[in-house]
Formats: sequence, structure tokens, C-alpha cells
Amino acid sequence: MVEVLDEKWEAESSHRKQGMDVFRMTGHVCGHVCLKMTVLAKNLLLEEFPLAEKELQRKGNEWMLDVDICNWAGVCRFYVGLADEIKIIDSPEFVDYVKGYLSKNLSKL
Repeated sequence: MVEVLDEKWEAESSHRKQGMDVFRMTGHVCGHVCLKMTVLAKNLLLEEFPLAEKELQRKGNEWMLDVDICNWAGVCRFYVGLADEIKIIDSPEFVDYVKGYLSKNLSKL
């Protein structure tokens, strides 16, 4: 049971609002990612993450996703599953995260 008190919020300055990225991950913006995707990757992205649609741009036969990220975990999971359909463009922090993720998880095999 919750009791609602008639008191003001204490330590409000210690709290910060978190955002949500297109991969439905919450947190404070940790970086920016730009991905060049095939039509297959774009279709799967929109099927699982429809919030990404407004961030997509078509470039010939490929699609670009250029977006701020609140937590690398969501975009990493998407990328790792479709790495042969996606090219990371000018996102060195994300490349480092993916390398660390793969290294850590491959060592478990």
C-alpha cells in the first residue's frame, strides 16, 4: 500500500529526467550512432522498433539511421544480429562498445 503525503519532494536537484531512444532503452544520451542498412535491416528495424521510422533516410538502395542513443545495449543487440546487413558510419564510441561486447561474450564460448 502507498501512502500519499502532503510533503514537498526532497532532493529534487539530485534527480535527472531520463530519455528513451528508438531502441526503447532509457538513460541519459551516451552517444550518437549512424548506421547504413540494407532494406532487410531497415524492415526488421521498423518491425521491432517503430519509433525509428522518423529517424530513417533513404540513400539509393540503402537506409541511414542517424540518431542519439541513451544506452548502447539496445542498438548493439540490433547490430550484432544483423552485422552483415549494417555498416557503422562515423560512430567510434559505438564501435568500441560492440568490440567490448563481442570480446566479452565470445570468451564465454
